[in-house]
Amino acid sequence: MSATKVSNRRLEERTSGPVISPIEAEERSRAWLTWLRAIESFFDLSLHPRRNTSEAKLDLTNELSILRQAAQRALRLLAVGSVRDASGDVLREALGEFAVMCETVERANARVWESLKGAFVCRVWERSAVANSLAIAVHAEEEEVHPRLRAAVRSVAHPWLRDDLRLIFVSLARMLGWQRLIELELEKDRPLKVVLPIFTLIHKEARQLVSFIETRALHSQGLDAHIFDALDASAYAMSMELNKVFTHELIGVAESRDASEIYARVEDATGLLCDCFQQTTVGVAQLFDATINGAELFASYKTRLEQSLCLRRDIWTLSQIIRRLERERHHLATSKLVESLEAFRRGSMRFLMYKDWESLERFIEEVTTARGVSELIPVLHRFSIYLETLFRQVNMRLVLADHPFEPPTETDLLSSDAMARKIFD
Repeated sequence: MSATKVSNRRLEERTSGPVISPIEAEERSRAWLTWLRAIESFFDLSLHPRRNTSEAKLDLTNELSILRQAAQRALRLLAVGSVRDASGDVLREALGEFAVMCETVERANARVWESLKGAFVCRVWERSAVANSLAIAVHAEEEEVHPRLRAAVRSVAHPWLRDDLRLIFVSLARMLGWQRLIELELEKDRPLKVVLPIFTLIHKEARQLVSFIETRALHSQGLDAHIFDALDASAYAMSMELNKVFTHELIGVAESRDASEIYARVEDATGLLCDCFQQTTVGVAQLFDATINGAELFASYKTRLEQSLCLRRDIWTLSQIIRRLERERHHLATSKLVESLEAFRRGSMRFLMYKDWESLERFIEEVTTARGVSELIPVLHRFSIYLETLFRQVNMRLVLADHPFEPPTETDLLSSDAMARKIFD
C-alpha cells in the first residue's frame, strides 16, 4: 500500500465521527459542500479579516493551520454526505490527499499559499462531484426560500424585478444558512478558528450581492423611487456591517491564543451578520408585502427580539437605580443593590454579547467589595456612565429598529419593576 493511501487512512481515522442517524446524515448531506466552498473562498486573501500587509511579508502559518482543520472537517462530513457513487469515492480520495498535503507543510507564505490553492482547485474543486453537487445545491437553495418570500416575488408584475428579487432572497437565505453553521460551533463550545473560512465565504457572497444590487437592481428601468431607495439603503447597510465584521471584529482572530477573546469576536461578528441579513430580508420583502414580519420568517427572530427588549429595559432600569442611588446616598442600601445586581447577572445579562460580560462582572465585583459609601459612590458613578453607553449599544440592535424605547416614569417603574421596588421600598 502506498504511503499516500496509508496517510489517507490515518487521516480518515482521525476525522471519523460517531455513527449518526439517517435524519442527521440528511441534514449534513450538503455541509461538506459548504466547507469546500469555504476553503475555496479562504484562499482569496482579500476576503480575510486582515490588516494591510505587503504580500511579500505575509506569514500565513496561522491560516495554514485553519486550512488543515477545515479540510479535515470537510473530509469527515463528506464521509456521511450525499455523494455515494464512484465520483464521490474519487472526491474523497482527492480531498484526503489534499488534507495530507496540508499536514506536511509546516509554514506558509504567499508563494506556498498559491501552491496549495492550485492543488486544491486542480485536485478537489474541479471534480465532477463538486460541480454536480453545486448545481443541486443551488436548486435546493431556491426551493428552501420561505414560502412568504416566494409569494412576494410572484406578486411582482415586472419579470426583471421578479428575477432580481429572487436572486436577492436566495443569496440572503444562503448566507443565513452558512451563518447558522457558525452559530452551531458557538453553541457546542468548539474551537472557533476553523470557522474563519465560512466567514470568508459569507464575505464573498455578500460582496457579490452588494455589487449585484448596485450595478443591476438599482439600474433597472422603471424602478419605483421607494424601491430604489430601499434597495440602495440595504446595500449601504450591508456594506457597513461587512466593514465592521472584517476590519474590526475578526481582526487578529487567526493569530489569537485567547479562547475567550476568540469566542467574543466570533459571537459579535455572527450576531452582526445575522441581524443584517435578517433585517435586509424583512425590509426588502415588506416593499411588496407589508404584512410580512421577521418573526414569521425566522424562528430565532422573535426570541432575539424578546431577549433584546428585556435586556434593554433591564439595563435602563439598572441605570436609573444607580443614578438615584448616587443622588440619595444617605438612603443607600448596599445589600439590596447587590441582590439586584445578582438578579441581573442570573437573568437578562446572558442576552448580552460575551465581550460585555467581563466589564459587567468587574463592576459587580467592585460594588460587592466596596467598603462603605465613600468607596461605593465613585464606583456607582463609573458604573452609571458604563450602563448608559451599554444601553445605547443594545438600543442600536437591528432587531429593535421598529421598537423605539419609551422609558416608563419613575412611578411606573416602582410599581412594575421588582428590581427597583426591592431597593427603594
